Amino acid sequence: MIRPLAFLLGFSVLTACSFDSTPSPSPGVAKESDREEVRRDGLAHSAGLGSQSLAQQSVRTGTSTATSWREQLAALPQEEARHLSEKNTNYFGALAYKSVEERELLKRIGIPLPDDFLTARRLAVEELKSGAERGDLTAKLIYIDRLIDEAQRKTTTQDGIAGEEANALAAQASFELGKIKGRSNSAFIPYLDARLFSSGPPKPEYVTGAMLAAFDRGDTRAIGLLEPYAREHPDVDAMGVAYYFATMKADSEVGH
Repeated sequence: MIRPLAFLLGFSVLTACSFDSTPSPSPGVAKESDREEVRRDGLAHSAGLGSQSLAQQSVRTGTSTATSWREQLAALPQEEARHLSEKNTNYFGALAYKSVEERELLKRIGIPLPDDFLTARRLAVEELKSGAERGDLTAKLIYIDRLIDEAQRKTTTQDGIAGEEANALAAQASFELGKIKGRSNSAFIPYLDARLFSSGPPKPEYVTGAMLAAFDRGDTRAIGLLEPYAREHPDVDAMGVAYYFATMKADSEVGH
């Protein structure tokens, strides 16, 4: 059994160079050749988004002035608050913020804001896909989130059709994630990946590795998420975590 704090210390030694004081490359910034394809403030000319990115559309429709996640949920209609609560649970608490500073951190490190999810909720999946194809990173991330939602809604039937549909949607989500892993240092990508591959039986190595990778990508709140999670999963395989972390850590070639 590995105690949580001892595990964190041991893992930081195992991945020595990953937790130094050097800032990770800016999230959402692509290699020069791909710079137009994956940027949070890119121009997404889809039918639902017009000439604005999803993040810009969220601002236009009224970005929250709440100073915390709890305050924002309390000010929303019950259905919207429930929707955001479910999303936050899906991503292991990574959408919640405790202050305006943390909300600004989410924006800087490429994690969609609550308003982005509420704006996207009014868009069809094809509209999100169109925005994603035209370079809107926020639309791309929430498009993948939507694919995972749809995959998880499918249940296996006697003839296996629903199961096949679910597998196809999950495969599409995995394919879309693969396309942006090396082109954006968004801290949301590890959380998306862990949600996708943790469907079904619990896989704490994926979630633990995702939190550490998100930390490496600039999410300074991630260790706070990891400590209680590690206490709940004390027998996590450290080598499995190390392997998963290595596939999801920040890419030093994705520059400013």
